[in-house]
Amino acid sequence: METKFKIVVLVLAGLLVVSLVIIFGLQNTKSALLQDLDSAKEELLRQTEVFTNRLNAALRDKDDLQQRIGAIQRELDQVSSEREGLQQSHEALRRRYEAVENERAELVKRLNLYSRLQEELEGFKKENQTLRERIDSLTKIRVTLQSEIDKLKEESKSVKEMASTSRDILAYEDNVLARSVSLSPIIVSPSTGSGEFTIPATSPGSLSGKILKIDREYNFVVINLGLERGLKEGVILEVVREGSLLGKLEVFELRPGVSACDIIQEITPFEVGDIARY
Repeated sequence: METKFKIVVLVLAGLLVVSLVIIFGLQNTKSALLQDLDSAKEELLRQTEVFTNRLNAALRDKDDLQQRIGAIQRELDQVSSEREGLQQSHEALRRRYEAVENERAELVKRLNLYSRLQEELEGFKKENQTLRERIDSLTKIRVTLQSEIDKLKEESKSVKEMASTSRDILAYEDNVLARSVSLSPIIVSPSTGSGEFTIPATSPGSLSGKILKIDREYNFVVINLGLERGLKEGVILEVVREGSLLGKLEVFELRPGVSACDIIQEITPFEVGDIARY
């Protein structure tokens, strides 16, 4: 019985020793685990702090990125608005270009029309200038003829006054004979009762008159010999001055008291008052 008791006691003592060993091992393990746990906590805290710092940095980066995204979005909105404005401006410029092109085409048409009108105007100006020159020439001739007509009227009046009486007629005849000009007898027409007379055609060398007008532009002169002196168209007259021959004239138109003659020869320049004789 005691043996069993001893065995039990020994077993219990062994169990106690084993328990103590186990407890001591567990205590050491617990200490090691606690140290590991503290180390793990410290590492975890350190990593948590690192992660927190990284998270805060990431959050700050996120805020910066959001701000940048907002700024970019605003810039994008502005660019879009500017793009729409540029599109509108482009459309307006396109319409303006079309309008300017149409205006240019219209101006080209007007310019061509203006060029044609300018050419026609130049033609009209030339024609007008030619007409003016012709009118000036005709005016000069008209003035010359009017002057000669006035002189003719004066001479006609003088002739009528001279022919009013037979004494005047005889005096006129004596004067002509005194200048050695052979004239046919002067005939007084009694039927009219006006005292007018006519002078028949004369022979060469019996007529002389004076140059009244010289027209250098058309190369003719006007002399104070007319139809009543018996001249005819085509008659050749000599122009003399103080007995010297200056040239020759050809009668081409006759009027009472005056004649127009072409200058067919001009040895020395004629002057108003030079003698034209036949």
